[in-house]
Amino acid sequence: MQKLWDHCRDTPLPEGKEEEADDAGFFCLQEGDMVFARDMFGSGRMEDDVIQYWWSPKDQLPLEERSAFTDARALGLGSRELRTASKPELVDGSWTGGVAWERDTQAKPISGSARCYTLRQSYESQKNLSAPVPGAKIFEECVNEHQKMCKTIIQASSHLAMSAFKHAPPYLKQALKCQADVTNLPPLGHSGNYAFPMQQINISATKPSNTLAIAHFKGDLGKFAGKHIDHQDAPEGVTCMHSHSDLDEDDHPGLFYLPEIGAYMVMRGMISVCFSGLRFHGGTPPTSPSDREPSPYSYRIVVVNYPPSALINADGLVGFTSMPNGSLLSLRPEMRDLIYNNPSAFTFSNHGNWGTDGLALTEHCAMFNWYARAMAQFSAYLLRGLPSSLAADFYKA
Repeated sequence: MQKLWDHCRDTPLPEGKEEEADDAGFFCLQEGDMVFARDMFGSGRMEDDVIQYWWSPKDQLPLEERSAFTDARALGLGSRELRTASKPELVDGSWTGGVAWERDTQAKPISGSARCYTLRQSYESQKNLSAPVPGAKIFEECVNEHQKMCKTIIQASSHLAMSAFKHAPPYLKQALKCQADVTNLPPLGHSGNYAFPMQQINISATKPSNTLAIAHFKGDLGKFAGKHIDHQDAPEGVTCMHSHSDLDEDDHPGLFYLPEIGAYMVMRGMISVCFSGLRFHGGTPPTSPSDREPSPYSYRIVVVNYPPSALINADGLVGFTSMPNGSLLSLRPEMRDLIYNNPSAFTFSNHGNWGTDGLALTEHCAMFNWYARAMAQFSAYLLRGLPSSLAADFYKA
């Protein structure tokens, strides 16, 4: 296994089209394919095989969800007439070029890339904190147009991802659903999303068919263009990738590789595939025919739904709400993970407080009554911080 991993790490991906991929020993996956792994020292029974990848057939995904994702793509790319291959520019207060998603100061790319964007919930590794990104900040309950666009893409993608995830083995769906319920996983996009708490959108213009195509592709997507591993994903989770490009008919859509299983797929049309981000994966860009330059409106758009360990396994902080002094109140792993559900796991503070020290000051009944009322006061404060559209009322609960 180590030799296989070293080979996948060190061997470059083929840069050409299907012929080059085939010559390099990769096999081409088709819509509807599933790939399983079998332990060579295991039982040999099919029910003990472990799924590695599946490509959900379009006709088994709800038509309304496919249509919603197509509409979301149109919203994110904007009119063909207004697109250019380069990122948009802000000139005298007006945006020109690029795609619609990028024509806003809130569209800030992920570090190390030019055109990869977190869809409104991010993970800060230094703080071990998951929370909405600054671009999702709502002031005076006014949602701007870019935030509306983002929410539309999030909802369309998360619905489609969960429909694709229905093709997962029952044990995997049951395990992730139970984990999400127990740890109170934030439901990105809709209440039924228990597997994909984060999303990323990758935008890349079609490249000329020459030796610089890969370099220009990496200029758009950075490390996400080439072969890579998503090291912060949860081992028990899967990534669901949607690709839905807007290309000319004679453009080549590019390839997507899974080196550890020796396979690739052609990124043509609407695609929803599931795989582990902890395995090497990466691809090549869409390219125009060799006899012409790409059309300025020709773009690949990919939305990646993925399972960061900090959220799936509840081993990170979750930004919960604002405190009166403007600081952030976070939910800690000790508040979300059942492994801490015992008195010995409670962390005591050097600061005196009524919760741990109240019995030194009063009788049992008085202390517990005060503590319960203090919890009610705190809950009432938290509800006051919710948007008025939720009509939350502590006294009617």
